[in-house]
Order: sequence, then structure tokens, then C-alpha cells
Amino acid sequence: QSPTSPHTNSVAKFSSTGANLGFYVTPSIAPGNTLNAPWDIAFDSNNNGYVTSQTSPNPPYGYFAEYNSAGTFQSNVGTANLNVPTGVTYSAFNSLLYIVNSASTGSPGPNLNSILIYNPANLAAAPTIITPTGAGMLDGAQQIAIDSIGDLFIASTGATTGIAKIQEYTATGTYIRTLASVTGGNSYGVTIDPATNTLYASFFNNGTNGTIEK
Repeated sequence: QSPTSPHTNSVAKFSSTGANLGFYVTPSIAPGNTLNAPWDIAFDSNNNGYVTSQTSPNPPYGYFAEYNSAGTFQSNVGTANLNVPTGVTYSAFNSLLYIVNSASTGSPGPNLNSILIYNPANLAAAPTIITPTGAGMLDGAQQIAIDSIGDLFIASTGATTGIAKIQEYTATGTYIRTLASVTGGNSYGVTIDPATNTLYASFFNNGTNGTIEK
């Protein structure tokens, strides 16, 4: 939200029909809200929430904030390992939390364009850090989704190459294939419909009308 909005740096709740259910993270009330430019949210099997946040209160690097099922703040995690955390998802396949660390080559901060794997049962432990290379290299990574067998799908904007991609990896971060690549496509979003096992990806198309592909 805009810094002048009363909803700045908050997480709102809505029902499946779009009804407003109030705030999960209330704006401007510490310690419930330590967010700065929150980007994505995921929930584990115990309904604990994890929100990626860009910088403050630990500039210049980002982190993710942990909340319990009631939305009460628990901790900030990842300041030593994250630069610009974007996508986050929880895998029911192995009960692990996956976070995408974005930024283009040359940006400050650790573990650029990497996948960080955390255990929600022990967030104090060091994460597994995977930095794909070669054909699987990430470039401005954004959203992440997981299918029913635990494979990862990551949308990248093409921050340095100008080529947006949707790339697939195993649950351990091994590159499998590139599903789509669009020059100037600026891919930000990716999700999977578990009922049909269909992947949906959005492409911003370099300032023109965007598309959602499946």
C-alpha cells in the first residue's frame, strides 16, 4: 500500500466470496506489525503465517515475519540470509518452507536469486540455500508455487537478461526444465490449482497489456 494509506504494511483477510474479514496483520501497531513492503504470504499445516518483507526494520536486507494462527507476531527470520525476499510457499509434501530471494546480479546482499528452505519447526536453524546455475539460473525471481508431488515452479522477471521465465525444480532445488520464456515478459505471478493440477502464470509484457497463461 501507499505510505499515506491507512492500510500501509498490513495483511488483510477476505472470505472465499470476497467479503472483508479485517486484518491478519494490523497496520502500524507493533509488535504485531514489523513489515515494510510485504510481498507474499504462506501458511503451514498449523495455520501459522509467514510474510516476506523487503527491508525495515533491518535494512538494507529483507526478512520474513512469522505469525501464529491468530495473527500474533512471533519473530523476524532470515536477516542474515535474505536480500529481497519475494515469493514464499509451504510444502505439504515435506513440511518445509520455501522462500525466493530475488534481486538482479550486482545488487547488495547475500544469496541473490536463490531458493532458501526453512524448517518451520526450527526457524533458528540455518536454511538450506540453493543458487541454481546454468539453464536453471534465476533472474529476478518472484513468486513460487508447489505441485502435489513437491516440485517447485518459480516465476522470474528477467531482471538482467530481459527474458521472463517459468522454471521447474525438484523439492531439493534441482533444475528440471523451463516451461515458458517471454522476452520482455516480466513474469511475476505463478500458482497451481490443486483440483486440476493446472499451472497459471502472469506476464506483465513490458508495460503493455498483461496476460495470464496456463
